[in-house]
Amino acid sequence: MRRLLCALLAAGVMFGLAGCGDTGPRPPPPPEYHSISYDLVDGLIAGILNDFTQDVLQQIEDEQSRDGSFRNFAVSLKNGSVPLYVPYHEGEVVAFQNKAGFYNITMYPYSTYGEPWIYYYPDSKQSDVFGISILYLDDEIKAHANEITGSALIRQIAPDAPNLHNRVKYWKYRMYESEIKLGDRTVNALVQDPREKDDKRIYNFFAYDDVLVVVRSLPGAKADAWLEGLTFEKVQLT
Repeated sequence: MRRLLCALLAAGVMFGLAGCGDTGPRPPPPPEYHSISYDLVDGLIAGILNDFTQDVLQQIEDEQSRDGSFRNFAVSLKNGSVPLYVPYHEGEVVAFQNKAGFYNITMYPYSTYGEPWIYYYPDSKQSDVFGISILYLDDEIKAHANEITGSALIRQIAPDAPNLHNRVKYWKYRMYESEIKLGDRTVNALVQDPREKDDKRIYNFFAYDDVLVVVRSLPGAKADAWLEGLTFEKVQLT
């Protein structure tokens, strides 16, 4: 990962999210992003602990013209102020896609809603689940995130993003709320169906303790059954 990150910074190369599509319909994002990818959770942990030096963080901010949200995110993970949320299935780290030419985990310092995200890519053949992404909530929102609906949560995070309150604006999308049973709880999710002709996958947005989780999956019994074994392990890095 260090070689990848150094190469990105030295060359000034940025990777866009076009084609990734794992956070669903959303307002047009900023045009460019860094992305840092890993094959294993251990690699992600090592990267967070060792690779994001002050110089690296400053360069990311300078190139992105951002306000320090990724710096705060990385530092909070490194010093143990917040845990790393890792998706587990039936007591084990999720089985990853392990596809040639693709990574299993990707961190975007600035992605949807202009915030840092961590994307995990499970083996969709087993689950009909293609992506699990994590956004850490700020203190004001996370204080009550688990007490409100998935749609209300999205409205608080980004009022102009697709949610039930403004669905007339996003009339092309089918949006509704659904109760999703996970391995340790039932959550209220905002479900977004982009109604794309050649892609039937939907996006499920819900709170899980201090984070927003987005699960991209095919609708149906296979994904529902797999989600019943999904939990999140909170890993303290220090």
